[in-house]
Amino acid sequence: MKLKHSVFNVLLSFLFCSLSIASEKSDEKKEYFIEQIVVAEVNSTINPSVSNYLEKILNKKNHEKKLLLIKLNTPGGLVTTTKDILNLFGRADIPIVLWITPEGASATSAGALIAAGAHVIYMSAGTNIGAATPITVSGDLPKGPQETKKENEEEQEEGQEETSPAGSMGSDMRAKAINDLVALVSSLAQARGRPHQPFELMVTEAKSYTVSEAIDEKIINGQVNRLAQMSQKLNGEVIRLKGDSLKLVVSDDVEFVVEEMSLSDQIINLFAHPQTAYLLFLLGAALLYFELQAPGGMIAGSIGVLCLLLAALGFQVLPINFAGIGLIVLALLFFIFDLYVTSYGIFSLLGLASLFFGSSLIYQTDDSLIRLSSQFIYSIVLAVGLSLAFLSWYFIKTFGSEKDSTPAEAGQGIILKLIEKNKDQYIYHVRFEGTLWTASYDREIAPQTRVMVEKNKDQLKLKINQVI
Repeated sequence: MKLKHSVFNVLLSFLFCSLSIASEKSDEKKEYFIEQIVVAEVNSTINPSVSNYLEKILNKKNHEKKLLLIKLNTPGGLVTTTKDILNLFGRADIPIVLWITPEGASATSAGALIAAGAHVIYMSAGTNIGAATPITVSGDLPKGPQETKKENEEEQEEGQEETSPAGSMGSDMRAKAINDLVALVSSLAQARGRPHQPFELMVTEAKSYTVSEAIDEKIINGQVNRLAQMSQKLNGEVIRLKGDSLKLVVSDDVEFVVEEMSLSDQIINLFAHPQTAYLLFLLGAALLYFELQAPGGMIAGSIGVLCLLLAALGFQVLPINFAGIGLIVLALLFFIFDLYVTSYGIFSLLGLASLFFGSSLIYQTDDSLIRLSSQFIYSIVLAVGLSLAFLSWYFIKTFGSEKDSTPAEAGQGIILKLIEKNKDQYIYHVRFEGTLWTASYDREIAPQTRVMVEKNKDQLKLKINQVI
């Protein structure tokens, strides 16, 4: 009996020891070794070029023993692009560190939302994070129901008339936007092991935090002022990556690799600001309207088409590849127009600009194995520009003196449209020598008809002599 009791005690002790060892092993965190830190810099608004830039870095092969460090300084940007970037963070197989730097930098609005999705957050001295309440291009969204109700009560106490609930639609829109962002930052903060309340206040009350306040609220992991301190700070940090707890172990000879923004991303970044894209759209529409009202020169219409293409790229309506092809086709049209329209080189300059932008944007897909180097694009544009300059010089040298000695006082023109009829005289818009003129005739002529014209004595109007 005593032997059985002893055996039972031994087995029980062995079981307890096994369970304790298993528990200790489960508490041990996996180590993630880092031999290379990839550095990306975002010093602009959050727009499609930033998302494209980060996506190219994260989609590169061989992510073993790597970490992505994003140096961030942004006033905010598009919510849709912000969510795209957060999705990139969620799919990433490597840790992502966000560093708000240098002094005077901030991660406000969309930048604060992006910070919530990073695995590690650092800030430099003199920076801030927060103020993520959604706003429109021209200001804040309409006030919510609680704010409107509070203002109405205050007005009633002061003896004013009760305001009507005319802004209920705007209030619903504001509440929907704020609730969506609150839920987003809360879930991200909890997934990264951070307190969610400070991030919620960034959205609901536009709360902003200094470095010391962010450390006290446990929003960030610490303060880093120089890149040389980064490896030391990262060593030993515990993060959550796709549900797993990982302890970062940085190699003593860790390598820092800076990833520059590509030429195409820099071009998109230039035109992707919401206000810039909107102004380009309005300018393009206005120039096209002007061209339709006073046709003939085609310069205004051509510039308008170029502005609309760039605006479509900024609005994310037109894919990057399509925009590049469209700009190259537009460049060819500009070069053809310059042969038939006297533009004094304006069409050639527009064509070179379109060729440069278009060449920089093509082959921009995630799985593309083809890239046009910047040096190749520069050399092609330079070669085309020199060719056009040589041809212009040749024609001026060959025909310039003769044309100057006998300025055209008469020749063929094309009827564009009838402007008005005064008694027995018909007034037309006529294209003559590549420019737009006003001409008169004693009977009606159909548009696009060729006519023989001559200049009047005042040199401001033409006279139609014969219909060809």
